[in-house]
Amino acid sequence: MKPQKRTTKTGAIRWVARYTDPTGKERSKSFDTRREAKVFLQEQERDIRRGNWVDPKDQQVTVADLVEDYISLATKPGTKRDREILRDNLGPLADMPVRAVRQAHVESWALQLRDGRPWAGGKALSAETVKVKTGQLKTVLQRAVDDGLIDRNPAVVLKRFDAGRKEEFYVPTTQEVTALYTYAKEHGPRWFAPAVRLGAEAGLRAGEVCGLRVKDVDFMRRVIHVRVQTTPGKAGGELVPLKSRTSRRDVPISEDLALELSGFLVGRPASQDDLIFVGDWGRPLYSARVSQVISRVREGAGVSDRVHFHSLRHLFASRLLASGADLPTVSGLLGHADVAVTARVYAHQLPGREDVARSLVVRASGFFRDFGPGEGAGAAG
Repeated sequence: MKPQKRTTKTGAIRWVARYTDPTGKERSKSFDTRREAKVFLQEQERDIRRGNWVDPKDQQVTVADLVEDYISLATKPGTKRDREILRDNLGPLADMPVRAVRQAHVESWALQLRDGRPWAGGKALSAETVKVKTGQLKTVLQRAVDDGLIDRNPAVVLKRFDAGRKEEFYVPTTQEVTALYTYAKEHGPRWFAPAVRLGAEAGLRAGEVCGLRVKDVDFMRRVIHVRVQTTPGKAGGELVPLKSRTSRRDVPISEDLALELSGFLVGRPASQDDLIFVGDWGRPLYSARVSQVISRVREGAGVSDRVHFHSLRHLFASRLLASGADLPTVSGLLGHADVAVTARVYAHQLPGREDVARSLVVRASGFFRDFGPGEGAGAAG
């Protein structure tokens, strides 16, 4: 259909471009010149033929609008808060119409997260947090592709970005963990020293430590039943389900750790449903509070700032693997979704192929140890 000439009440000439959208609805838009109207019609007809046509009102949807929708789909408080962190760190992407976003915009944003955020006083995010946030943005933009708002995902460039920034986690030494524990006993909150042991000796995540209830510890059998965790709430932490079915697990502990936990509860009347560790005014703790405390204790103990609470879990897994535990056992104790996750995370902690081969050869050669020199099965008689 050709542009139609119209004269307004004021005598001005306008050119009206009319077309029918894929739903059968007639649409129109006015322009000052015939050329502008013709170009617009050609663009609309081309997009309709290719299946790329987008409702004009959807063309103004911003990245922030999409992230708000993404937040609204969260069913768990922790997931919602994690997605809100993405919203709060969109920076220059926030108000951009999603159809205007290009790979260069996304890559620039990711680099700002890594090297320093102008909207957060120049403070950078950790490599792991950057990986999570860029992954979330990929998901948000892929939903926009699936909904027909954009033709392709401009965040595919972030795959290369992540690959170039992959870093191994830090495994603290036993001396560092001992220093943390010793300093915490003297100078930290009363709950923190046993919490350190639960991370290093049972591999519990910070949220799982905070969610540990009296009934979750079998003091007779010396087993911890990991069943719930805490997440930030309006007044401290709040109990929520574990992040996955496989996170639900039973972890054996040493007699010494069981005694420390039992001693921690002495003199404190507690029901089976009570949390073992609570903060000020009896409020539940949560992972951010644990991070604050370990930062202070770490400095006082003279321990590397690479040691975080999650590092204790890495030490737990690394010691198990070094002791000869197989991957399925370690994976189960950590509560990983599957063994592949454990293998990927701790690949550099596994014995090398040469070490394994040498161990097998040494074991196989044990058959000959009963023979003295020259007394083997093939010795001349």
